[in-house]
Amino acid sequence: VEETVRRMLDDIERNGDEAVRRYARDLDKWQADGFRVSEDRIRDVAQRIPESFKEDYAYALRQVQTFARHQRETMQDLEIEMEPGVILGHRHVPVQRVGCYVPGGKYPLVAGAMMSVGTAAVAGVEHIVGCAPPRDADGMYPYTLYAFHAAGAHAIYDIGGVQALAAMAHGCVGIEPVDMIVGPGNPYVAEAKRQLFGIVGIDLLAGPTEI
Repeated sequence: VEETVRRMLDDIERNGDEAVRRYARDLDKWQADGFRVSEDRIRDVAQRIPESFKEDYAYALRQVQTFARHQRETMQDLEIEMEPGVILGHRHVPVQRVGCYVPGGKYPLVAGAMMSVGTAAVAGVEHIVGCAPPRDADGMYPYTLYAFHAAGAHAIYDIGGVQALAAMAHGCVGIEPVDMIVGPGNPYVAEAKRQLFGIVGIDLLAGPTEI
């Protein structure tokens, strides 16, 4: 896994968009012109998602974000004038751009969107990207797409695996380079996060059960 991921990341760093598109075609069977999910697609999915799911998701998202707000309130800024003109302190400033990954295997982890995107939104991150692998020619699992949108993602992309993390880190296929990547995944995703750490920040090396 380590060597395979290293080769893929090196390839994407050297060849950028071309390499990302090649891996998306070969690994995810994705051959659409682009990766970013359109507003029309988001609206269409939102109209077709059952109201019962929307209500359940809204409730769960509200719980996550309410707790996150209380956590944020405990992180107080500090400024103190030790002597005349000598001011010390610290401020909590959110990163500008975060990439949130949600796996899309046999059991898509829809809750990952609220835990990552929803928390980043509360923190005040200016630009939140959501990435998940396409399941078919229409793109990612519709419930994952809705979850990204409802949690507050500013841009959503049909792209998965190592190529998704590399695209977010290096700024490929229209994605602005992010400061931090979060979210769980399979061993290849976890290894990609490990190797990209330093180029970007990460949360932790999480597997699917650690969401």
